[in-house]
Amino acid sequence: MQKLNRTQLSFNTFIGKIQRIIKDVAGNSRDLTVSAENLAGISVDMNKASDHTSAISTSVAGASETMKDNMATVATVLDNTANNINTVASAADEMSATINEIAGNAGNVGNAGRIAGNAVTQSEEVAKQMDELGASASQINHVISTISDIS
Repeated sequence: MQKLNRTQLSFNTFIGKIQRIIKDVAGNSRDLTVSAENLAGISVDMNKASDHTSAISTSVAGASETMKDNMATVATVLDNTANNINTVASAADEMSATINEIAGNAGNVGNAGRIAGNAVTQSEEVAKQMDELGASASQINHVISTISDIS
């Protein structure tokens, strides 16, 4: 009987330990489930953030391409403007030469010579200003080209 009691006591101790192990495993399993659910939530949030970042990147790329196209258009317009200014400057030079010729032909006709001289002076001033505008347009074109290359 004593052996039976000891066996029974040992068995009860064994069963108690098994119960504690099962309770520990169940507790660990609950903790693991909560952690997995938290990780799943974090994963969903990261996926949404990644999608948002991707959309922003696509938008920035499109805006950059549009800006590049606009800069190329501006550069073309400035090239045309510089060409037009050069054309006007050439015309002013021709006009100045024509006025000089008229003044030379006027000879000693005092009033006509003075008027022609004034016209020559004014036309030379216009030609000078047109040259300055042409140089400025070329500088602006260079800046726009540099900006376009960067973008």
